[in-house]
Amino acid sequence: MLTSDLLATKISKGKIEPIYALLNPENMAAASSVIDIFQDHIGKTYGELIRELEGLEEVNYRLIRGLAQILERRCVIGEDSSVDPIAARRAVFEESRGFVIDQEERKDVLDRVGRKLSIKGYDLERALWADREENLVVKDFQTITPEDLLRQYNLSLAQTLLFRATSMEIQIEDNYQPVFRKIKQLGLMYALHDGKITLEGPLSIFKLTEKYGSAFARLLPTIMESRRWSLKASISRKTFQGKRIYDFNLDHTKASIFGPEPEPAEISFDSAIEKEFYELGFGGWTVKREPAVLQAGQYAFIPDFSLEKDGLKIYVEIVGFWTPEYLKHKIQKINQLQEKEKESIILLVNRNLACSGSEFETDNLIFWLFAVLCG
Repeated sequence: MLTSDLLATKISKGKIEPIYALLNPENMAAASSVIDIFQDHIGKTYGELIRELEGLEEVNYRLIRGLAQILERRCVIGEDSSVDPIAARRAVFEESRGFVIDQEERKDVLDRVGRKLSIKGYDLERALWADREENLVVKDFQTITPEDLLRQYNLSLAQTLLFRATSMEIQIEDNYQPVFRKIKQLGLMYALHDGKITLEGPLSIFKLTEKYGSAFARLLPTIMESRRWSLKASISRKTFQGKRIYDFNLDHTKASIFGPEPEPAEISFDSAIEKEFYELGFGGWTVKREPAVLQAGQYAFIPDFSLEKDGLKIYVEIVGFWTPEYLKHKIQKINQLQEKEKESIILLVNRNLACSGSEFETDNLIFWLFAVLCG
């Protein structure tokens, strides 16, 4: 994310969106110039770097400063002194008793302290304020292409706008598990309805927006790993008439300004049983891994597989190794699936499990298959 003062937006008919940096020759040249400045200032002070950047900011302050903020995260910046500046200042203060009357006495104090600290007087003088931001040294810089820098800038713009979001609704067509893992990690509440995932904001839309907005912003890159996705967020902004809520819409059709199209994710499995099932082959049936997100009460339920043929879709869930807590939670989810989804799910359950099937309120709508595969 960027600092809020660098966020440029446009508003029309109740909708808001950032002013993205298109990957055109003008912006590519600006990005290249900023990268070159950082590269040229390795070994120089941070203050020198900032003064050099100020020469470019007259053209487009927000763009240049935003690009610089991103590049600063790719730098190693630190003190260039063998002496602790705080210890050096304390030693000079004690030696001078708090003041000197002229330059000659000042030099004498620095020489005496330098001898005590085994450092030359002029090196000591430089060390006195080596911890000030402008005196810090750019020790290393991890470079980046202008195109990638502009894409990271655009992503940061979208994240900065989401920082003021009070709620967000998303739709994805793949990448379900990573998205829900991230939602859980960020402590967000969610609800499912007609394939849409609504992420809850604060109890009042005008309170705690930073907490939730930060989580929404951090979720965005994971959403973008899906091949097809969309989001709609409610953005709180201050106006002359008070706070207003604007709609922010974004989807995969603009993905090129944020990064290259995601590569098809490599299929992964949670167990050898799942991998063996996937590789069986089913005589004309198409097998898909984690094909959908289904609503199970307040939970999201992602079946392990689907089998599809001639318009018919069957979900398959494999229950392998389990603990009582895991099985209880699994049963709770299955029992809360919608009726049409219960009719379309097959459970492959390890026949050694101490589970009779009576725990599932299925009314014969869930098929049981005790297969050798799972035994």
